[in-house]
Formats: sequence, C-alpha cells, structure tokens
Amino acid sequence: MNNLKTFIDLVSGHRLPYTSKGRGKKHILFLHGLNTDLSIWKRVLPHISSKYKCWALQMPKYGQHKMKQYTQLIKKFVEKNDLKNPVVVGQSLGAYLALQLLQEGFPVEKLILIAPPLIPRVSHLKKWGKKVFRYLLHNARPRELLQKILHKIPSTHELLRLAPLHSWLHAGYDVLKKPFQIPILSVPTLLVYGKQDLLVKLYQYPYEQLERYKNKKILKPNLIVALEKASHYIPDQRPKTLAKIINRFLTL
Repeated sequence: MNNLKTFIDLVSGHRLPYTSKGRGKKHILFLHGLNTDLSIWKRVLPHISSKYKCWALQMPKYGQHKMKQYTQLIKKFVEKNDLKNPVVVGQSLGAYLALQLLQEGFPVEKLILIAPPLIPRVSHLKKWGKKVFRYLLHNARPRELLQKILHKIPSTHELLRLAPLHSWLHAGYDVLKKPFQIPILSVPTLLVYGKQDLLVKLYQYPYEQLERYKNKKILKPNLIVALEKASHYIPDQRPKTLAKIINRFLTL
C-alpha cells in the first residue's frame, strides 16, 4: 500500500506501518486478522474513503503480545491520531479485538465484524482444544513436528507462510479460553461472513442460527449479511461488494 506511515509499538519498540486515506469527518479504523496484514484492505478503502477518513493499522504478529496489549496498542494509536468515537471494522481476529475493545469500554460509534470468532459449537471440543493448544505452545518438539507436517500440505503451507504456527496456536488458545458471549451489543453492529468459510463451519457457532436466538445471551448483531463465493478472507475476495455493504450500513 502507498503512503505508509509508522506508529511505535510501546511493548516491543518496533515501528508499525499504517495508512490513512480520505478526508471525511467520520473516522473508520480497520483491523486485519491473524494471518493477514493491512494490505488486505487495499481494494476496499478506495470505495469507502470518498466519504470517510479511513485508517488501517498493521498489528504485530499475533502471539507476540497478550490480547490486552493489542487493545492497549489500538487505544494508543486512536489517541495519538485523535480518532474520536470511530467506526471499527475487524476481520477474523481483528473482529475479536474490536469486540474486546467494546468490552473494555472503548467508545465506538459502530462495529463491523467480518468472519469473527464466535462461540464454539461443542463444549467438550473447546475443552480438549484448549489442552492441545496449551500442550503445543509449551512443548517445542511436537510443535516442530506438526509444523513440518503442515508445511507439506499446500493449503496449510500458505497459512504458515502468512503467520507462524505459534501465532495460530496463541490466537486459537485465546479464542477458546474466552469465547465471546455478549448479552447486549451497545452500538449498531454489522456481521458479514462468507458461506464458504470452512474455518467457521468446522469449529465455530453457525452464523445462520444467530437470528433464531434473539432472546439468548449470545452475540446479537443488528444486521447479518452472508456472501456467496466468499470464505474467510472477504476483503480480498469480494472487496467492492464488502465496501458497498459497509457504505450502506454506515448510512443507517
């Protein structure tokens, strides 16, 4: 992406790139997911920035910080750039962080969650999943063996190229340890997911059933949009469609 600036991560001391685009009065903060970077938004921002000031921050590799440190970093970035009451758009683990910000009382005008980690389908899978992730995180030899096996599989080799195995393990453990079960979302919220999202279908709560449980203590978005021909990486796969959905939601 062009015109990159940098922001200092106070935990590691590293400079993190970010981009800003547009001249609108309202600010939109874009948070990427686990195995992506801020470039995932490059084909989305041009279709939104004509009316809004868009910001996309490059997060440190997931697993290098605790989740609390990620939200602190985002708050510092928002404070430095004077992004008052922004709209927050998060993809995958970025959506998890957006929800975490809301739980911490961070002022948000609207939330747009793209393929967020929700409630695991089966409680015993959650329990065993945590044990497996914790074991691999604390034992190098089986982790290295698993990494060698995954590198031989084309689909997982690409995922490991984008983010190291320990990042996946840390993120998976954090999500399973503290899945989101939010009684009330205090701001207007849009949920967007792809119908071919295997990551969701395999282990997360089925998005299709959310509207049936309006009286139960789970995530309750104001609007749910399911996209055909899209999986977990909607900003890459359907950028213009996603931008159109975001623009419409922001006018509601």
